[in-house]
Amino acid sequence: MAAPRPRVQRVAVPAGQKLELSSETRVEVERLLAKGQVINAIKLVREATGSGLKEAKDAVDEMRRSVLPSR
Repeated sequence: MAAPRPRVQRVAVPAGQKLELSSETRVEVERLLAKGQVINAIKLVREATGSGLKEAKDAVDEMRRSVLPSR
């Protein structure tokens, strides 16, 4: 059985502002990215932050650039 996720207050994120992710969420997003599961990573960020699709995609894209090696 999966551990319960920590409660997160959902707030609207203005365009251009960085999203705040808990360390647990960041680790899980990095794990998903390492497995090539970009869509699941975006879904997780949206769920954890209450952000819109564009903001979550931008955050995941930024993490991809900083976490994954360039090819």
